[in-house]
Amino acid sequence: QGITSRKQLQREHSGAYYAARKRYPDLLDELLPVKERTPSKWTEETIRALVDEQGITSRKQLQREHSGAYEAAHTRYPDLLDELLPVKVRTPSKWTEETICALVDKQGITSRGQLQREHPSARQPAQMRISDLLDELLPVKVRTPSK
Repeated sequence: QGITSRKQLQREHSGAYYAARKRYPDLLDELLPVKERTPSKWTEETIRALVDEQGITSRKQLQREHSGAYEAAHTRYPDLLDELLPVKVRTPSKWTEETICALVDKQGITSRGQLQREHPSARQPAQMRISDLLDELLPVKVRTPSK
């Protein structure tokens, strides 16, 4: 039927392919030999040249613009990827325990709602990273039940 590859045999006649693979592997090798894979064009040198020539500055940019080169670097040459495009370190937040305490004291903030309204960027770190501090500085007001 003009079948030229194992993949084509598997696609068009899966039962015959699996039977041949299991019962007659030598015949399968003779009729449809496994093709040699061509070596990848992405070597350490070609990846390095690409990054230099294209002015690539981040891993995301390499992944977006040259996914094959990124995959090769990621799987085969992780040290090269670390050397060429190191993972960026996030700058620490300006909101620490000390800066939040100073803000609350200096500005006379009395409630969590006021902190959220006046300094929304301080509320999230205070709530996420130092929640004990927030409980200490601005305790949740307990509502008294109505009569």
